[in-house]
Amino acid sequence: YGSRHLAGSWERQVDPFRPGKTRLDGMRLLILLDLIGGSRSSIVSHHRQAEVVFRRMQHVEQSLRRGGVVGGGVFSLCA
Repeated sequence: YGSRHLAGSWERQVDPFRPGKTRLDGMRLLILLDLIGGSRSSIVSHHRQAEVVFRRMQHVEQSLRRGGVVGGGVFSLCA
């Protein structure tokens, strides 16, 4: 299975909140977190256009860490 299978499935599934649209139509960003790497990996943003999405990912990571779902931190912003 994998990301291509998942995208194909979402392309066929109707979005329950947007009649006439698929689940894939409503997606702006997909990040495959299982492909990041080892426990000491880090993700760095060098692109101003992606800064809003990157900061949101930092917030999600912090929330997951506070909730005990994940440990450590991988998102760091380089100006």
